[in-house]
Amino acid sequence: MTTANTALGLVLRDLPALDVERIAGLAEQAGFTDIFFPESGHAAPWRITGRDPFVLAAAALRATKSLRAGPGVAATVVRPYYSMAIAAASLHEASSGRFVLGCGVSHPVAMRRRGEPYPSSPLTHAAEFLDKLTATRDQLTYGADFPVWLSALGPKMLELAATCSDGVMLNWMTSATAKSAIETFHASRPHAKPATTVLYLRTGAPDELRAEAEQYLRFDNYARHFDRQDLITIDEVTAGTCLPSDRESMLDAIAEYRGIGVDVPAVYPVGLSPEEICRLIERLAG
Repeated sequence: MTTANTALGLVLRDLPALDVERIAGLAEQAGFTDIFFPESGHAAPWRITGRDPFVLAAAALRATKSLRAGPGVAATVVRPYYSMAIAAASLHEASSGRFVLGCGVSHPVAMRRRGEPYPSSPLTHAAEFLDKLTATRDQLTYGADFPVWLSALGPKMLELAATCSDGVMLNWMTSATAKSAIETFHASRPHAKPATTVLYLRTGAPDELRAEAEQYLRFDNYARHFDRQDLITIDEVTAGTCLPSDRESMLDAIAEYRGIGVDVPAVYPVGLSPEEICRLIERLAG
């Protein structure tokens, strides 16, 4: 379903590396161009959950020949900029230029679960982090051209992504909101250097999507994000931002997002097993 001028992403959350390798290979054959791995690790009272997105990206890159892969997004509040730059450059070099670094400030609730402090000004933190990260990247003697994409919800973070990174990663957006965000992003670019826009589009069983939306509504920044879109109830959130369930409607929705300027629509399976994700990929390829 993809062409030389059409990108399609896949988001894989907290899967074993062997499953990632298998799914990545199938996705590449089906025409997917990108795979992203959220920063899913957090501490619960009885255990630590979540796998490292850099390790999973390495597994996906090892199993493929053309796919781009990377964290989407790595949390800047728990990962030192220097270590992040070194890891990104190493993977970019090892994959012959297919690694991408998606990063962002995460959420106060998620950081509290890990026992980590959260910056009083996420915007200031992100600006300082990007400045140090890109300065380190530019000094490296290997893999130094890896792209840095910043996760953004509000207009100020969008403007920061436009001025200080190579792209923006968007999440939980209606087509109207995504169109406005992308217009703001490109209008804020201080130069004509190409930039990439990515949007996560969730899919899954209705109950799973509602449960996912309910979790995000507990984050203050996402509650404000939904409120700005006039998405008040959980059903409004899922109906307005998630992909339809049937194949043709799903493809139509992806095409609509491409038409408003999303460079990489990224299909995000929620609550699906590895086998179900494989069947989803085959449906989209067929």
